[in-house]
Amino acid sequence: MYADRALLRMGIQRFIPWRYAGGQNNVLVVGPSGSGKTVAALLLAARLASRVPHARAYVCDFKNADWAFLEGRNHYYSYLDCVRGLDEFHEAFTARQMGVDPSREPLFLIFDEWQAFCSTLPKPQLAEAQKKLAAVMMLGRSFGVGHINIAQDAYAQNYGNARSNFQVAILMGNISKEAAGMFGLDRKDLSPVYGPGAGHMLVNGVDLHQIQVPTIREMSPLQAAICQIVE
Repeated sequence: MYADRALLRMGIQRFIPWRYAGGQNNVLVVGPSGSGKTVAALLLAARLASRVPHARAYVCDFKNADWAFLEGRNHYYSYLDCVRGLDEFHEAFTARQMGVDPSREPLFLIFDEWQAFCSTLPKPQLAEAQKKLAAVMMLGRSFGVGHINIAQDAYAQNYGNARSNFQVAILMGNISKEAAGMFGLDRKDLSPVYGPGAGHMLVNGVDLHQIQVPTIREMSPLQAAICQIVE
């Protein structure tokens, strides 16, 4: 899905896969503005549409920008409406957990700008949002439920006990010490990167890859693919 940057420098094109079916159902995409994290996240969503049969997604777009092409769809939520989006997704997850909904088709919550969202909530509402996200991440795999979380920075306190449930971390650009520390990494473990689209991919907490996210020159096919999984 993303090119192996170390091999790319030697003229070898090899892509590092995202193995959703192999239990990698929770993914964090983190990086500063301009690092390429938005394209990295859009590619994840498009891969769900093209490679995972019957996948569906709820999209919470707190910034109300990069996913706005989904405007008008029932499971697209922007800005403050993201509270409702999280609630409705949690209800769908709970219906599966309680046996009300026996289906196990892949169901994903894509949440863009989680850290910014958390910073706007009063403490009681923040605690409730974190609790719901933690339940989805910690228990979702058995019910076909997954999560893609996108943030400019990663602070462990905003994920609570669920932070260890990210099987894949896409670390775009030169991330902060806090983001590296959340995964037990020292920034010295990460080679410096230059330009948008360059970063690292950490799989299951142990396999660290240098990656290059491809440049997308025409976004409309990517957006059309994502529209297929958002009702």
